[in-house]
Amino acid sequence: MKKSLKILLASLALATCAFGFTACGTGTDNDNSGTNNGGNEQQPGDNNNDNNPTGTKEWTFEAEYTYVDDLVGAGSSNSAKGKNMILKATKASNGHYIGFTHKKDLTITFEITAAKATTARLKVGLTPAEGMNAISISPETFIVKVNDSAISYKQQNVVDNASNMNSRTFKKYDIGDVQLKEGLNIITLTIGDNDFVNGKAGGPSIDAIYLSTDDELSWIPEEDNI
Repeated sequence: MKKSLKILLASLALATCAFGFTACGTGTDNDNSGTNNGGNEQQPGDNNNDNNPTGTKEWTFEAEYTYVDDLVGAGSSNSAKGKNMILKATKASNGHYIGFTHKKDLTITFEITAAKATTARLKVGLTPAEGMNAISISPETFIVKVNDSAISYKQQNVVDNASNMNSRTFKKYDIGDVQLKEGLNIITLTIGDNDFVNGKAGGPSIDAIYLSTDDELSWIPEEDNI
């Protein structure tokens, strides 16, 4: 879907939500009404309240539902582009993740609409790429931006010693509090400068991002990717 059309649809959906129509969805503290149910239309993120403070919603946005058509990625010994970068794994939150992240400046882009300006806690679901048992993320090696502003977060080690991707767990790594504006917000994950793979840039396998806030969040998932 063209980005100009996606931005227009996001704006229309936000206006609809402001007038109280049900098309925007209304996740509550105990339901999962944000579950994606088909079509490239504005939809709430998945609402998951595990391990969250009482009254705080955690919205899930799957990496495999981002726009990937223009992406070209690399593995340790091969490459892939577009939808071929989306791989299956039993323990991924939606059964899929984005691989082939061993490429400097590779960027995964999430376009999230907020019903109003809010502060949200951002986490990223990651596991080491196939063939690796650990990889370090930091603001230099794994760049996280919200509306083009880089987020400073503590260095963390992404570790999993399982022998194959279906046995690996995609853990949530805490990036910290971020500011979302009313309307469309652009969150990007970019492979930074590092020498993790035989002296060349490497990145983790990317499952999803998670935003914890009491306020309503939505997006237009590219569900035909899988």
